[in-house]
Amino acid sequence: MQKKNSKLVWQMGLFVVVFVSFVTAFSVKDVYALVDHDSHFVWYIFTGCAVSMALIWLINILINVYGACNRFLRGIENDYHFWVRALICLIIGQFIVFAWAIIDYKLHIESKYDPDLWLSLQYRGLIFSAFSLSIMYSIEKTNEQRHSMNQIQKLREETFQAKYEVLKQQVNPHFLFNSLNILKGMIRTQNEYAEEYLIKLAEVYRYILQSNTKDEILVEDELAMIGSYYFMLKNRFPDAIELNINLSTEALNSILPPLTFQLLLENCVKHNVLTKNRKLVIDVFDSKGFITFRNNLQPKQSLDSANHVGLNNLNSRYVYISKTAIEIKKGDGFFSVILPIVKQKHSSLAT
Repeated sequence: MQKKNSKLVWQMGLFVVVFVSFVTAFSVKDVYALVDHDSHFVWYIFTGCAVSMALIWLINILINVYGACNRFLRGIENDYHFWVRALICLIIGQFIVFAWAIIDYKLHIESKYDPDLWLSLQYRGLIFSAFSLSIMYSIEKTNEQRHSMNQIQKLREETFQAKYEVLKQQVNPHFLFNSLNILKGMIRTQNEYAEEYLIKLAEVYRYILQSNTKDEILVEDELAMIGSYYFMLKNRFPDAIELNINLSTEALNSILPPLTFQLLLENCVKHNVLTKNRKLVIDVFDSKGFITFRNNLQPKQSLDSANHVGLNNLNSRYVYISKTAIEIKKGDGFFSVILPIVKQKHSSLAT
């Protein structure tokens, strides 16, 4: 529970403690007859209830708001954290009630009129502990839901921004000029692949536009677009780039954010030197539940300190669809991006 809600918790606690203490004081058996016998009796009971319940509420705040027992939660799954905290609160609450009972027996207040006081106090302590924990639980779940909604909204905005940036990158005059310039050269030289190049260019643009409305897509469908995109790169950098794809059926049937491979392939081309003597080799393969997108590292000097904005955005989109982050490794002459294999949520995924 976030500390910013502690003021609300304190205010609710004050109201609950006073209200329940009054109810408890006037619910004691034969209370009105006892008041006639001892005019201060109700105030004794009210004070005892108020102090004990205030302590129980304080323990709840310390444990559930300020995390006083967080060290005991290490190694325990998050789903069970509240219930462990609740058990600790109940145990401490019973100790408080036990102390209340001892004081009462010493001072002969309520115990003088109620031979089963110990049992009555146990019931009161359990009821108040359960009541206060239910309030804490409601507040915590409300906060978690609000936080989750904020995170989902933030990731959706980032996903939209990422798709927009990819689309903007692909339709910018520089990319379009390069693509059309290559096509012009192929037509001038009567290159037999000119028509196919134009078809591949249209396929890439169509895929980008269609995927702009989706949060996830099949790896197999993404690879179909990458084939077209790679064909264009091969014509742009002849004999300077090589793409090797070796994915299992499990990986092909998994999902990923749209344009993931396009972004990674574009990054490889953007940040590395491509020549016939220094060929850029890109390998895509899967192993043990992960897809690895790896290239030999031969960075351009001007981009040696790249900020990886695109990869950070891709990571946010992966967290959005799978709750799992991507992993980036750099060393031994390679740059690798490791993507978790995300299974489909449904039996089929529309493309």
